[in-house]
Amino acid sequence: MKLAILDWGIGGLGFYSLFKKAYPETPTVYWSDSGFTPYGLVSRPQLQSRIKKIAQNLRKCDVSFLVIACNAASSAFAQNLETPFSITTPRGSLHATGVIAPTLHSCRQLTFKTIGVIGGRRTILSGIYRRELSAAGYLVRQRIAQPLSAKIEAGDIDSAQFHQDLLKILPPLRGMDAVIMGCTHYPAAESAISHHLPQTHLIDSAKETMKRLKHWYTPHSMAESDLFLTTGDPVNMRFSAAAAFNVDLPHVDQVCLT
Repeated sequence: MKLAILDWGIGGLGFYSLFKKAYPETPTVYWSDSGFTPYGLVSRPQLQSRIKKIAQNLRKCDVSFLVIACNAASSAFAQNLETPFSITTPRGSLHATGVIAPTLHSCRQLTFKTIGVIGGRRTILSGIYRRELSAAGYLVRQRIAQPLSAKIEAGDIDSAQFHQDLLKILPPLRGMDAVIMGCTHYPAAESAISHHLPQTHLIDSAKETMKRLKHWYTPHSMAESDLFLTTGDPVNMRFSAAAAFNVDLPHVDQVCLT
């Protein structure tokens, strides 16, 4: 059975690249939901319902495991740091994980004393990172970095304006031992972020999720190509994938959620 990766846009391609490097013979399904309202702008029940509908459609593609490679979407589900959760659909259940729980699990192993978090409005205001990290004894500072994901989605990862946005967001986090990039888009601009936080360890939620996935998912070699689906514009998705993550998508199919 296949693995699927879900994000509102192209942020999940960071995880996709890591997965394909580790398991090049395992076919994947990538679902970009950019034709829908940005996940940070819908209610938790609406977001849960949307993801369950997508999961139902993914079952048609023989998907058995779903990686919700989006912090905003991950925040809509209960966080179990040890095991994946199940999404039940009329077509059957599939196992799933977000990117927040694996990141928090990895943070337990760190010897740092202070951790910052940058993320979209929904992720930061949910308080998930702050609650869990504070309970573990870390001093936590958070910053809403809302403009960044939209710019990265448009292929901008290093422009003068991008750096101006970083100068408005990052200064309060200088001096923190580590900063969680709490949006899967942000690692595409890791070089720019690191430039403004030169002494800080940056934590990539996609990398931490990949570490945990190895305990939960058994890859299968299959003679099938990867499938890239979007509810948005396939041309825009291919451009953004190449510009931000240097991923050349051979073909993207536009889909309607049914």
